[in-house]
Amino acid sequence: MKYCENCKINYEKDLKKCLLCGDDLISNEVDSTVNSYPTIKKTKDPLNIIYRTFILLNIISIIVSIFIDYNADKSLSWSLIVSSGNISTLFFLKLLFSESKLVLRIISFLFISLIELIIIGYVSKDPSWAIDIVLPLGSSTITIFLTVVIFSKSKRWQDYAISLIISCIINISLILLNIFNVTVTKWPVLVAFFIGLSTLLLLILFAPKKLKEELLRRFHI
Repeated sequence: MKYCENCKINYEKDLKKCLLCGDDLISNEVDSTVNSYPTIKKTKDPLNIIYRTFILLNIISIIVSIFIDYNADKSLSWSLIVSSGNISTLFFLKLLFSESKLVLRIISFLFISLIELIIIGYVSKDPSWAIDIVLPLGSSTITIFLTVVIFSKSKRWQDYAISLIISCIINISLILLNIFNVTVTKWPVLVAFFIGLSTLLLLILFAPKKLKEELLRRFHI
């Protein structure tokens, strides 16, 4: 490669004189090791394309179902149930391909399922089964699952202890549904209260000292 110092121009052709000013050209050999990194080509992830397509189809399904249901009787009786199913399915797929820990994915799956069932109960205008049974037993299931995980993975208490404590507090607070006569069926709430309280006491009595100190530090106690 030739270079003109006067015009600051590089010539790829083997010339002796600059075509602009007529000055002699000098050799300007570029080191082959400079900028010799391979070119990175961006490749499209087929799973990402499929997931985006699935999102679009679910959005279309939600819009169409609400439109049909509204034009039929304007009550949105079944379209909201279909829409909640579409949305929860998207969350489930997101969790399926997520890189987060398996335990966290299972907890998220249970929590989303619980929320969906409660929404279906209210949309169907019969929330009693959702509040009386699904909510307390679903919350109890999450608490039991976290307890089993913590005691089976004793070296990783700190990863799930906060989630377990929050789950226990939710279980215990569900007793308010019985106190204020929100629920008709009383026993599921009592079961949730017992599981939450006993698990919290078990955690306090048998948790390692390091875990207790870590929890106190996190809660600024």
